Order: sequence, then structure tokens, then C-alpha cells
Amino acid sequence: MRSRECTTFDQLGDLIVADRLKNFLSPQCLKYCLDVEGHKALSSKDLADLADVFEANYTADNRYRDGSIQYYKSGKTGPTAGVQKHEKTTPNRYRPR
Repeated sequence: MRSRECTTFDQLGDLIVADRLKNFLSPQCLKYCLDVEGHKALSSKDLADLADVFEANYTADNRYRDGSIQYYKSGKTGPTAGVQKHEKTTPNRYRPR
């Protein structure tokens, strides 16, 4: 608990939820989330948002989806920059007919 900076009961609950969530991620998504997470534990909400970003932008074989691009606008910096606020846009060449 100390290594993950968990000091309250609420943080402990959130840490358990985040760890359980990691058990259900695909190996590619888990690797991506762990790479972004680094040495700091992400909250369960940040981890879920990060997994959503991965699933929206990568295929099952870990290839980048160029038809569905996510652009992020956030004032945050660091490993979770852009995770909270995002809007999905489609480039002009991929507009539905």
C-alpha cells in the first residue's frame, strides 16, 4: 500500500478495483496501460479511460486504426494528459456517404 501511495480506505477500494480491471484487459491493452502508468498507480477511472482510448485507436492485433482517430484537448501534462477530455473526430476523407 505504501508503494502505491494508498493512505485512505477509499484509495484502497479504488486500488482494488483498478487491479481487478487489469485482470480483464487484453494483453495488448494491459501493456499499453502499464506503459502509460509507469511507477504511479492510476485511479480506476483513469485506467478505464485509458483502456477506452486504446480500444478506440487500436485493433485486436495491436495495429493503429487510421479510420477512427481520437484528438485530445486537455490542459493536463504527464502520463494521463488527454485521458479525461476527448472528442472523436473523423477526417474528411472518412466521412460516411
